[in-house]
Amino acid sequence: MDTELTLDTAYLVALVEPALPEATRMQAELRYCRELERRLGTPDDVAHALRAIARVAALEDEPGAEAQTLLVQWRLANHAARQQALQDLPQAAAQARFEVRLG
Repeated sequence: MDTELTLDTAYLVALVEPALPEATRMQAELRYCRELERRLGTPDDVAHALRAIARVAALEDEPGAEAQTLLVQWRLANHAARQQALQDLPQAAAQARFEVRLG
């Protein structure tokens, strides 16, 4: 009997480059998520930041103060999450690329 694990999350993280063994990739993604949440709050808070980024990207005007704050927080959290995720990965993964999207 095949069983499939499904996680209901507010956002999804995927290490898309480079190709790594599944267990290694999953551990890196988990470290990335944990650091995002440590910096931004709950999974819903991370999703809120992602939605704000999408709204700002769609606007032609300057973002408001709250959006600017979220953008700065996102940049800092994303950088820290990437650094955490890359721990213990082979040197070839130094240019790893993560995708983060709403779940």
